[in-house]
Parts: sequence; structure tokens; C-alpha cells
Amino acid sequence: VYSNHNMGYDEGEESDSDDEDDYDDEDSYDSMAGDDDDDSLSRVKTKGLSPADQEILKKYLVDRKPIAVPKYLSGPPPPQEDEDPADVDALAWNPLPLEEFNRFQNANRDQALTVYNKCLELHGPSVALLNNMLSVHANALRLQTARQFVAEEFAKHNLKPDVFTYRSLMRMYTRAKRPQMAIDCVAELHANGIKPDATFYGYLVDYFACQRKLRSAMEVLEEMDRHGLSLPEANAFVLRKLVKKYGIYTELLSEDPNAIHSMSHADLKDMRRTRAAAIADNVKYNRKFYIPRRSQAEV
Repeated sequence: VYSNHNMGYDEGEESDSDDEDDYDDEDSYDSMAGDDDDDSLSRVKTKGLSPADQEILKKYLVDRKPIAVPKYLSGPPPPQEDEDPADVDALAWNPLPLEEFNRFQNANRDQALTVYNKCLELHGPSVALLNNMLSVHANALRLQTARQFVAEEFAKHNLKPDVFTYRSLMRMYTRAKRPQMAIDCVAELHANGIKPDATFYGYLVDYFACQRKLRSAMEVLEEMDRHGLSLPEANAFVLRKLVKKYGIYTELLSEDPNAIHSMSHADLKDMRRTRAAAIADNVKYNRKFYIPRRSQAEV
């Protein structure tokens, strides 16, 4: 306890304000410079300390030497580590060199071909095995190799392509921005008597939507409706943005499920009112959607 009594103050000299402690003029022991001369020791407040305690304090201050901390350890400085190429700034533009990316893709395809040939020897050919190998070529955007693989490998093993085969081709064509090849892929699928699925058409709808070709996307959406298919949610995000921007609402595309969270109550009511009116007009004129032509817009 730090008080006047245990610090040895004379009770007769105590003033009426005993509770007020003023130690502004006191020097802290920790702030004293550890010099060997007696002048620094005499400046220490030793009031209330016994002679034995004063000797202990003086010995403590004499032995208290500052420890010199070397800036560097003894010996040569440690070598600097090379910058890891994987440690890149996520917000900076750090494209992978094209040659290095091609080497990675070629190595991936070579490894896949090794596994593919080994599976043929052990388990024999199957449509699933050929489709998996085709997806490797399609992901690498090897258009000629993928088309040659479909034309030769399936006929070599007396197998027929299925909807998953054309799904990989459609995804490859849309990623490579080959719309005519994608449209020809749709015609080829129907010519072979294969029933399409929603994902197959979804790649084409999403491509046209990303290219701001709203009419082409709506026409593909109308073709999906004739086959009893609905657009997957994974491929409907961009198309919904275009439909909302231009007000081309249709019953083929459901309402945005996030609209109730991203729009105000007034905007949501206005959007639903406009959508209901557009769908009512489409039903009235026996159509699925309506986009005015340029000539009609000018008139």
C-alpha cells in the first residue's frame, strides 16, 4: 500500500489534507541513469528507507547497466528468399504467360491421354470414358482436336455420342466465341435424334446474353420452351439484367428471385406491374416475347 504512513512521514508535520498525495517532484527509480558516481545515488529519494534498504538500493542502481543489443547477430546476414511466383496480388493484373499456360494445358492433356489409354486396356471403351476425355480437349479449347476425337473415337469403338457429348462441345464453342459452330451443334444434335437438355441450351442463351444479343437469346429460349425445358438459374443472371434494362418481359423467364431483396417496395411493384402487362400483351397476340424491329421503332 502506498501511503504517507508507510513512507515514514512525521505525523506531527501532516497537514489537514492527508488524503492528497502529490508526488510530482519525486523521481522514479526506473528512470534513473545507472551511473557509478555517488551524485546519481544521492539524487534518489531515500526518505523512509532504513540504512540497509538504502544500501540495497544503491547496489541495485550500480549493478543496473544498460544491455547493448546488437543490431545484427554475429555472422553473415541471412540470405534473402526469392519471391514466390504464386504469391501475387489478387487485386493486380497478373496474367499468366501464354507459353507457360500452353505448356500446362499440353501437360494436362498428355496426362489425361495416358489415363484414357490405360482405362481402355483395363475396362474397355464406354461413352462416359470418351466423354471425359472429350471434356479435357474442350476445356483446353482445342476445337479441331475435339471435333476429330468425336468423329473418330466414337466410330472406332462403335459408340454413339449422347447429350453430354454435345454439352461439352456447346460449352467449348461458346467459350471460344464461335456462335455459328454452336448453332451447327444444335442442328447436329437434332439430326442424330438426341434429346437436348436445359444445360445444353443454357450455354448458348448465356453466350448471346453476354454479347447483348437479346433477340437471339429469346429465340433460343423459345426453342427451349418447345422442348419443355426451362432455363437454369446458372445461365439466367445476365439475361435477367437485359430483360430488366429494356423491359422485354416474357413468361419464358421467371422473375428474378433476388428482386425482393435488391429493389425497393415501390420499384418492385412497378416492375411486377410492367411485367404482368407485357406478358398479357404477349398472350393477347399469341406470342412468347416482343422486341420491336428497328423500322418499327423509327415509325
